[in-house]
Amino acid sequence: MQRLAKSLAASAALVVLATTAGAQTPLECGGTVRQSKSVTLTGGPTAIAATYPAMQLLLRTSISNTAETCLVAHLSALSRITDNQVYYQVSVDGVVMQGHVPSAGPAIVYNALDDVTLIDNHEQASDSVKDTSFNFFGRLLPGVHEVRVLVAAGSAIDAGNPPTVQSPVLALVY
Repeated sequence: MQRLAKSLAASAALVVLATTAGAQTPLECGGTVRQSKSVTLTGGPTAIAATYPAMQLLLRTSISNTAETCLVAHLSALSRITDNQVYYQVSVDGVVMQGHVPSAGPAIVYNALDDVTLIDNHEQASDSVKDTSFNFFGRLLPGVHEVRVLVAAGSAIDAGNPPTVQSPVLALVY
């Protein structure tokens, strides 16, 4: 019985810790999928000229809906990283969707080099190409909306060897 009491006390303490530590309220939206739309770029890689926190337009599309719903955006691409990371941001009518990392600059998601111990600008020679895949969501009111994907690069873009994005795909369901 004493062992059970200790176990219950420990469980109660874990619940309190989990409740306190996870005090954030989950955000949710849902609905019946009525429409979908996808957009990509054809041709070769797109060079990234913007250095974060500045960002450049990668993809843009418009969508239209007649009832309030939940928009889910799936973004995938091949990111060629020449300096630390490549940043992405997906917004609807200028409002960043849920799923981004808050930051000192614009809210973003990013794909970075794996090895943080690189020295002597080794990453400049590696030109790592990484699969990039993110999901975002947000409530969508009736109307016509502009969905934009912005991109930026790390801190030092070599004009002769810029980072690139290839085969970006934005798939929207709403």
